[in-house]
Amino acid sequence: MSSSLIRLLLVENHSFNMHDLCESVFECPAEATMTVIGGRWKTMILCKLIRVGNFRFNQLMKDMYGISSRILSKQLKELEQDGLITRHEIPGVSIRVEYSITNKGESLVPLLMLMSHWGLKNLQPNVVKISDCVRMPTGCKSQTESKLPDNQ
Repeated sequence: MSSSLIRLLLVENHSFNMHDLCESVFECPAEATMTVIGGRWKTMILCKLIRVGNFRFNQLMKDMYGISSRILSKQLKELEQDGLITRHEIPGVSIRVEYSITNKGESLVPLLMLMSHWGLKNLQPNVVKISDCVRMPTGCKSQTESKLPDNQ
């Protein structure tokens, strides 16, 4: 699949999965990354799962002001198809579903930290909520962590 065709798919469908990515060639690796994590809600979902751990669907709905249940469901399915999150069904009287970050999703922590710090540094303070910024999980160190300013 050509990158121009993928761009067309993005404009028309606003989504595609990793299989499509594997069959395409991007001029810039960052472009490929943004096709997976781009969009209004995906980075917020990833940040919440990285910071808090497991979330149920309704918890995410309450936490993410302005998202519809249809869009949240679609974004979660795409993140799951791309291997960034896992969906766990918990049996009981009524089946509960929880979402959690995968190792592949956790590998995005340094990138999301850089994006968070860029937003804090370059956007007006009232545009970015500090509570939504990604923090490195306890016990983890990255090469970029020591170079980034602390935003406490």
